Order: sequence, then C-alpha cells, then structure tokens
Amino acid sequence: MILTLEPERLKNRLATTRDDPEMERALCEALKLLAQMQELATKRYVGLWSFARVHLALGEKEKAIDELERAYLERSDPYITFIKVSPLFDPLRGDPRFQALLAKAFSPGKK
Repeated sequence: MILTLEPERLKNRLATTRDDPEMERALCEALKLLAQMQELATKRYVGLWSFARVHLALGEKEKAIDELERAYLERSDPYITFIKVSPLFDPLRGDPRFQALLAKAFSPGKK
C-alpha cells in the first residue's frame, strides 16, 4: 500500500493553519510521519490502525475509517479490537460508518 502526499492536499492543509505557526509545525510533522510510514510500508508491514490514527490526527476522518474498515476486512491488525474502547477514536463515535464498523466487528453472532 502506497499513499501519496499530493502537493494540492499539502497546500490546502497548510492554508488552514496559516495564522498558527504551532499548528502548522504539528501538521507538517504529522504529514512527515505519514510519509515515513508509507515508505516503511513498502518494506515491511505497518498496521492499518497506525495509518488510521495519523489520518484522524490530520482531521481526515473518512480516510481513518477507510483504514479501519480495511483492517477489519483483512483481519490484518490485531489492534482493531480496541477501536470500541480506545479514546483515540472518540472523534469518530458519531459517524455512521464508524458505528456500522463497530456493529459488524462486535456483533454477538460474529465469528
């Protein structure tokens, strides 16, 4: 899995932090971390949970849920079991897609 940091995406994200240098630095660090994770993922496994957390930190809720859904479907990341209780994912709790994922992953009849 290779994701890219498109110049337009970076430009748009930085524009939202123009008046806050601290937020701009934090955003740059998060984007740098995402790029490093993407590069590392070309060489070895990097858990989708980790990608979801970075996307969430960047305010990219849809991408975060996409990664969590992939982790669930692929059964590739053992940390997926914590999404129900982890406060890291509190910003997603009201999202219908996240609620549907929780229902699928933790339904009583699920095997």
